[in-house]
Amino acid sequence: MARINFFGKWASVNGKIVPLREAQIPPNDLGFMRGDAVFDVMEAKDTIVFHPDLHFERFLNAAEQTRMSRYIQKEDLEKAVISVLDANSFRKSFIYMYLTSGLTRDGFTPATQPRLYIYVSKNNGARARNISLKTVVFRRQFPNFKISADYFAAEVAMRMPYIKDSFDDVLYVKPGLSLEEDVILETSRRNFGIVDNTCTIITPDKDILNGVTMEIVLRIAKENGFKVKRKTITRKDVSRAMEAFITGTTSGVLPVVRIDNMRFRTFEIVEKLRDLFYSYRKDYYRKMKQNQCQ
Repeated sequence: MARINFFGKWASVNGKIVPLREAQIPPNDLGFMRGDAVFDVMEAKDTIVFHPDLHFERFLNAAEQTRMSRYIQKEDLEKAVISVLDANSFRKSFIYMYLTSGLTRDGFTPATQPRLYIYVSKNNGARARNISLKTVVFRRQFPNFKISADYFAAEVAMRMPYIKDSFDDVLYVKPGLSLEEDVILETSRRNFGIVDNTCTIITPDKDILNGVTMEIVLRIAKENGFKVKRKTITRKDVSRAMEAFITGTTSGVLPVVRIDNMRFRTFEIVEKLRDLFYSYRKDYYRKMKQNQCQ
């Protein structure tokens, strides 16, 4: 079997550390066959996870909503994450948690308990460039958490040559009574926000994933004197905005330079938010490291 370079050499399956080659999802796993799986992604430095409680809460809520929660406890999840971080010994990493509904004999019904897979990849610290987005009409079926099947629509859209060759990601919209009233939601993997002409930071308030990074960014923004609102954003609002941005675990805060044929040319406030977030994250790891040493 060819070595998979994306993940580290060690993974966790149902709390047991195993070589990566033994942690592949079997073809009769319903997570593979039907997309019947929930997942979440976290960031870590050494064995310190960035705001793990926020991620665990969302992941366990997803397990509850998909009727898998009685098979997984927060304490066991925490131990498994630390164990796989220890085993791989990356300085900086991303953690991928997958909970599938289990193996099947008939292609539909779980025949085993859910299976928890945890993988780690090295975080090389590379920051993505400014982002271009193409709007597509779509709303995730389960916006409050990450379920594998919800992410396939974006993959299909990004395979279309006119999108793949010109844009970095898709931006989901919900149809309104007119094109201007279309409701802006989120990208395929990240939350979305704008800065209006009053310098107010605005993000959608419903039908989206409540992202951990966006939650932290908005809190930091308020603490530093920025005006923040959560409300419905329409295409009309975006057309009048001064700046636009996205947030996510693996990308931090990124300016959006283009949505469809509309371009943004100023990023002053978004760059301030990005700097504030990176400073906050650096300080978070420093404080947590100090706590470990006491």
